[in-house]
Amino acid sequence: MPAVRNFAAYAAGAVFINAILQVTMFISVLALNQKRVEAGRADCFPFIKVKGADSNSMAIAGMPGLAGIEEEGTLQRFIRKTYAPALLGKKTKTAVITIFLGFFTIGLALLPNVELGLDQRIAIPSDSYLIKYFDDLYDYFEAGPPVYFVTKDLNATARPHQQQICGRFSTCEEFSLANILEQERKRPEISYIADSTASWIDDFLFWLNPSLEECCVDGSHTCFENRNPPWNVTLHGMPEGQEFVSYLERWLESPTTSECPLAGKAAYGNALVVDNSSLSIPASHFRTSHTPMHSQSDFIAAYKSARRIANDITARTGVEVFPYSKFYIFFDQYVSIVRLSAALIGGALAFILVLSSVLLGSLATGLVVTVTVGMTVVDIIGTISLAGVSLNAVSLVNLIICVGISVEFCAHIARAFSVPSPSLLERCHSFRGKDARAWAALVNVGASVFSGITVTKLLGVFVLAFTRSKIFEIYYFRVWLALVIWAALHALVFLPVALSFFGGVGYADPDVDGGLEQDLASRRYRAMMPDEEYYSDEY
Repeated sequence: MPAVRNFAAYAAGAVFINAILQVTMFISVLALNQKRVEAGRADCFPFIKVKGADSNSMAIAGMPGLAGIEEEGTLQRFIRKTYAPALLGKKTKTAVITIFLGFFTIGLALLPNVELGLDQRIAIPSDSYLIKYFDDLYDYFEAGPPVYFVTKDLNATARPHQQQICGRFSTCEEFSLANILEQERKRPEISYIADSTASWIDDFLFWLNPSLEECCVDGSHTCFENRNPPWNVTLHGMPEGQEFVSYLERWLESPTTSECPLAGKAAYGNALVVDNSSLSIPASHFRTSHTPMHSQSDFIAAYKSARRIANDITARTGVEVFPYSKFYIFFDQYVSIVRLSAALIGGALAFILVLSSVLLGSLATGLVVTVTVGMTVVDIIGTISLAGVSLNAVSLVNLIICVGISVEFCAHIARAFSVPSPSLLERCHSFRGKDARAWAALVNVGASVFSGITVTKLLGVFVLAFTRSKIFEIYYFRVWLALVIWAALHALVFLPVALSFFGGVGYADPDVDGGLEQDLASRRYRAMMPDEEYYSDEY
């Protein structure tokens, strides 16, 4: 799908540029800011030196070089003392797994309820006069759009091919093109075909009927007046080859009048392409109309039905046929969008499994992260089905974004679990093994995930709630609000519990010093935790 492909190209470029800036400019700015802090200068006005501020007084536990590192905050203390111990209790873990599997099951059950389409009323401001116009159009307009069944490379000058497409002669095939369309017209609730088919082959051959004295005329006589065999409904002796093309061109130039309504200029002047050199009809169409369309689902169903009918005609007659109506270009995507969505999301999850397993050093941990992201996406889709968000190119792009942002929520917890801080593990109160590592992960990065990712994204999403455009309110605010809520719940509630059950061991040995990051964390927690809270245990 071009919309998704273009989005992927722009997103890949944006991510690449962002990554370059993160490892170059962002690090440089952080270094300059740290120098400002250590020099005791104001943040917004670094040329002003704050009196009484020096690096020693700002260092933690009297350790120079840690200036600017804040002590444990309220949220982090709450996670360490209350939330993490409560979440990782045996009964709580069982309840969490049960509840989130229930959410996942409900999301799966709601998947078929997601509607397809993009109502044009959503794309305009909520106070636009066009909304009332489209409302009235759906409510009162009782004429369906025309639909054309187009034949390709048809040698209609030969009798067998004429019998494959005609409908009003006795030797026409039972399942000819015209006969199939006529039978489909009799069940409009399935076919969405409302009118009889304008069949150029039937009108042309009837135009040759000598009983119609004002139609095909040669001088003072009708064309088939003295023909042997005479004009008949069995098609025996009717024009073929060059004669067929000659009469056909005369018919297409013949003006349609009240005396000869079967003349072809008005009704079929642009319905055929005649090739004199090969004596064939490279292209022609048979015109009918759809039933009145009152919703996006009607348009999609009508398009799918037209494709089914065309495929049936091709299978039964051997004539290559495809349907066309002016609105088809907007609804062709919905024939394959469900399959495409499943393929794109499934492919994204496969990449997540491979990359997370490699980067975290554990297939088990990578699998837990992938399953968590998959459950998050399923819950998001279930939510948008209840929120009135339909599936189209816009929402599909947003769902792909949901996969990526869900990984962002989970990656920090998963990495902190795979590479736990020895200083935190040494101070774990009452957990062992995987439970201790899950506790350390929550204490280490849980507050950052909540305040740095969840809250900031919520603030950005809430702005969209006040937009006048329904397309932003429905396809962005509702989808992204569901994303932030479900991703945060899965990352901060389900993922630590799942890792405590199924997580694996990463590359790093917990007994080995983790370098600068672990050293800073060790000194930080040694400064802010009282001695009686220290507890050494296995992990």
